[in-house]
Amino acid sequence: MADELERFTSMRIKKEKEKSNVAHRNSSASYMDVPSAGQMLQEITDQEVLVLFEQMLVDMNLNEEKQQPLREKDIIIKREMVSQYLHTSKAGMNQKESSKSAMIYIQELKSNLRDAQLLGCLESLRVSLNNNPVSWVQNFGAEGLNCLLDILKRLHDEKDEAPSSYDTRSKHEIIRCLKAFMNNKFGIKTMLETEEGILLLVRAVDPKLPSMMIDAVKLLSALCILPQPEDMHERVLGALTERAEVDEVERFGPLLDGLRGGTSVALKVACMQLINALIIPADELDFRVHIRSELMRSGLQHILTELRKLENEELKVQLSVFEEHGEEDSEDLRSRLEDIRIEMEYPVFQILLHTVKDSKAEPFFLSILQHLLLIRNDYEARAQYYKLIDECISQIVLHKNGADPDFKCKHLSIDIEGLIDNLIDQTKVEKSEAKAVELEKKLDSELTARHELQVEMKKMESDFEQKLLDLDTEKQFLDKEKQQITLEKQSLEDEISKKNNQVMFKLRSGLGVWATVPRRAGNGIFTDPQDHTLKGFHSSFRVGHMASTPPRFNLWALEPLFHILSSAQQVQLRETPGQRLVHSAGSHSPQQVFAGTLGICRGAALEVLKLAYRNKEFCEEVNKYINQGHPLDIVYLDFQKAFDKIPHQRLLSKVSSHEIRGNVISWISNWLKDRRQRIGINSQFSEWRGVSSSVPRGSVVGPVLFNIFTYQRGSHICCF
Repeated sequence: MADELERFTSMRIKKEKEKSNVAHRNSSASYMDVPSAGQMLQEITDQEVLVLFEQMLVDMNLNEEKQQPLREKDIIIKREMVSQYLHTSKAGMNQKESSKSAMIYIQELKSNLRDAQLLGCLESLRVSLNNNPVSWVQNFGAEGLNCLLDILKRLHDEKDEAPSSYDTRSKHEIIRCLKAFMNNKFGIKTMLETEEGILLLVRAVDPKLPSMMIDAVKLLSALCILPQPEDMHERVLGALTERAEVDEVERFGPLLDGLRGGTSVALKVACMQLINALIIPADELDFRVHIRSELMRSGLQHILTELRKLENEELKVQLSVFEEHGEEDSEDLRSRLEDIRIEMEYPVFQILLHTVKDSKAEPFFLSILQHLLLIRNDYEARAQYYKLIDECISQIVLHKNGADPDFKCKHLSIDIEGLIDNLIDQTKVEKSEAKAVELEKKLDSELTARHELQVEMKKMESDFEQKLLDLDTEKQFLDKEKQQITLEKQSLEDEISKKNNQVMFKLRSGLGVWATVPRRAGNGIFTDPQDHTLKGFHSSFRVGHMASTPPRFNLWALEPLFHILSSAQQVQLRETPGQRLVHSAGSHSPQQVFAGTLGICRGAALEVLKLAYRNKEFCEEVNKYINQGHPLDIVYLDFQKAFDKIPHQRLLSKVSSHEIRGNVISWISNWLKDRRQRIGINSQFSEWRGVSSSVPRGSVVGPVLFNIFTYQRGSHICCF
């Protein structure tokens, strides 16, 4: 496959038109090769055919528009096209084998050939570049191009010497070789990558060698209108400017010489093509007007008059393009300046106009005015432009030595850098002065604002001091009120303390006896002895539990009643369920055990009475000390009953040991179950707490169970 690609890429493209009869076009030997080529293509894959097809398109040097329809063909058609192209190319195999390769040409160009040998080599190279495919040009590549440009540069540099006819013909042949080399994308790209390629083409624009100049100008025109890369016309214009600086001539001088009388029409057409190619691609109106004005100043205006007299269609087309685009640019410039009305009635302008009118200086004066109109419409930049122009005119017109400048010289000795430096310094000074004025204004405004702030601050300080005095006066007044309130508070606290001492004395002067009554959940007091709750106790003893009792009867609310005992007074409680319990239980136990209703054991009662008298004496003694104003500490007396800590199970066990059985013991167990109580003082109650030992506080059933628990039997129990 590699060998076939090598053969394919090195085959020569035939430039002649194919004849209608293919059998008569090819030799018998070549015709016999067709089956072998077709057979070879049938053996390779479609992918390899596509590779050969793309290489064929490259060798044919077709543009993208022509390549795209061919790429859309079917693979079978592509295979036939490749086979036919191989067969057509093999017809010239004998000539191809006898031709030189690209490397041989490169070696010959590097061997420093001269005169006839160099000319013969260049002519043969031109034929090879024109007839061989693009792949051959690629093999010649950048190395061969550099060899051609080096020889062309050497021949250009030797022009001052007496050039031989071979040198002139060799330069023209190199231009023709460059034209053939650049007849494809690869050649153009390689040429544009060189540093001096375009400049050497510009140096070949020599009216003395019209044939070479035509080819060189056509190449430059083609480069100017290339879509990529952009601004190619500027690169060509830059090369023309550089060549003019070296030769010390006007940059459009050679083109205008080619347009003048005495030259061929083909050269005139080529020069007008290059002029249009330099102007039309430019996007900026200012650039186009500038180039066109420079050409007119250089003499193109008079040359156009002579060119319009020639009868040549190609030349007329180029002249028409130049004039049409010139009119469009004039219209654009006129539309830009249509809102500007300038009446040139000033004496200075009239003097200048009459001075240059109908003279050779008139078009230059007009060009100067046109260029002045192209100055950028910027407030700052416009002034700088006019300053720079004024300084340049001063240096040109007012020479120090009093002599006129050398008008033949392209460049005049003008100190542009010094002018720009002065303009920059002057601009900096003006900006600094303007900035200083602005800063001075800001300083004045800041000082004024500062003075106002100082006055306002002094006023605020005065107000602040006055507020401090007012606050100090108010503070003294509040301190006096605070002292008065403190004294009143102390007096009230003393009075409250005195009242509290009196109350405590009265409370401590007697014995407090707790008397409790059962309440409902809604704090309603059971006061009626015939209440249905009491009746429920009789039925509950018969069944042994309190199922018929009202809801929440197991909730007890206790309120203390303080009673001052001046003597051994008896506390008679109203009839309660405890008494019912005694009467109901009487039938289930010996009569002597519950002979009394509710009472205190004789020995225990005596001790209680003694404690009451001692408590009375103690309270009277404390009260006397308080009345006399003596200091007195608080004495706490904590009387805790041991019976309060007896668990229910132990209590029930002790009760059952006294032969209390049946429904009575069941009733007692049910009565003690899930009991809860709370304490209330002055209608303020504590939280509910469960009763897990002894009996609820205030219950008169408690003393009965207490007597049973302490083995106090019937004869030892007495009533109050």
